[in-house]
Amino acid sequence: MKNIKKIGIILVIALTLGIFSVGMAAEPDYTIGITIWGGSHPWSIQACNFANYIANILNCKIVVTYHNVRPEDEINNMENYISSKADAVISWAPSGTITPKCAEILGNAKIYYGTYDQDIPQQIKNELYKNPYYIGNIAADNKVPGYQNAEVLLKKGCKNAVVLSAEHGTVHQVRAEAFKEAFEKGGGTVLATQWDLYTAEESAKALESLIAAHPEVDCVYGTGGPYTMGAIEAVKRLNKVGKIFVTGTDFSLSVLDNIKEGSAAAVSGGHWISCGLSLIRAYNVLTGNPLGSNTDDVEVDMFQIDSADAAQKYRDWFIERPILTEDEIKSLVVKFNPEMNMDKFKEIAKSISIESIYQQRMKEKEEGIAFPPKYIDMGIDFQ
Repeated sequence: MKNIKKIGIILVIALTLGIFSVGMAAEPDYTIGITIWGGSHPWSIQACNFANYIANILNCKIVVTYHNVRPEDEINNMENYISSKADAVISWAPSGTITPKCAEILGNAKIYYGTYDQDIPQQIKNELYKNPYYIGNIAADNKVPGYQNAEVLLKKGCKNAVVLSAEHGTVHQVRAEAFKEAFEKGGGTVLATQWDLYTAEESAKALESLIAAHPEVDCVYGTGGPYTMGAIEAVKRLNKVGKIFVTGTDFSLSVLDNIKEGSAAAVSGGHWISCGLSLIRAYNVLTGNPLGSNTDDVEVDMFQIDSADAAQKYRDWFIERPILTEDEIKSLVVKFNPEMNMDKFKEIAKSISIESIYQQRMKEKEEGIAFPPKYIDMGIDFQ
C-alpha cells in the first residue's frame, strides 16, 4: 500500500491543476534531443513513445538520434544537436566514460545535458558535476535485475546457470556480475557467460553451444531483450521448456506472451521510464526551475514479471498507454506545480510500479476519471 499512496500524491496534486489538452502549439517552446542505442528494440520504442507523449504535453519538440553503442556516433550526435540548436539533450550514452566529453561539447554551446539509464562511475560523476550545463542522472540500480532473476531461479531449485550478455563496460556487465554474485551465494554455479552478443539469433546459437558443452545447464539469464528472446527460442528448439528455465531483463510483447505460456520463468524491466523522467527534469531546468542540483541522482525501480496477471497489467498500463496521466506529468513540473521539489520528485519516481499504477487506475475508474489515452489513438508509435 505504501507505493500506491505515493502515486496517489501525484493525483491529488494534479487535480488541483485543472484539465489540459494533449497537443503541441504551432511553435514548440523548446527542442530537446534524446539519444538512444537503436530504434527497433522494445525498450527504445516504449521509452520514445512515453517521451513523445510528455513532449506533446509540455509543448516541446523532441529529436531522437541513435548511436548503436558507438562512442564516435554519440559524439557526432552531440555536434548535430548544436547545429540544430537544441536547448537540451538527454542521453543513453554508449558508456559512462564518454559522458564528460558529451557534456563539454554541449556545455560549450550552452546546451543542457542529462543522462539516463546509466551506471556512471563516481569519479566520472564528479567530473560531470563540475559542468554547469550537466543536469544529472536518472537510472535504475542495474544490480537489482541480476539479484531478482537469481532469486527466481534459486527458488525453482536451479543449480547450474549460464548467462547471455552484451559487451563489457555497459549496464549488461553490472547485471551479469550481480546475477553471478547472487546465484553463487545461493548455492548455484554460473558455468559460463557469453559476452558480446547483439541479436536474438546470435544468442540462441550461443546458448545451444553452451548447453552442448555443459549438458547439466538447468537455467539461463539474459541481461537484455535480444539475449532473453534468443534463450527462449533456443530452449524451445531443443525441447527443453520446463527443464531449462529462462529469465531475463527488458520487456516486450513477445516476452510477456512467453511468461503467460510458461516458456519464460520471469523477466525484469520497465526502467525505460528514466527517459521520460529525464525529459521532465530537463524541462524544469529549461523553465528556470531546476529540481535540486546535478548531484541529485534519481532512482527508478526495476519491475519483475513472473505471472500472467502481472504480464497483462504491464501490457495494459505501461505499453498500450502512458504510465502517467497528463495532470500527473504536469504535477512534476514546477511551472505548473510550485510545490514540486527534488525530494518529492525522487519519492514519486521510486514509487512507480506495475501494481501501484494498476491500483491507481482502478481507483480512478471508480471515480469516473478518464484513463490516459492509448498511444495508438494519439498517433504515437515509434515502431
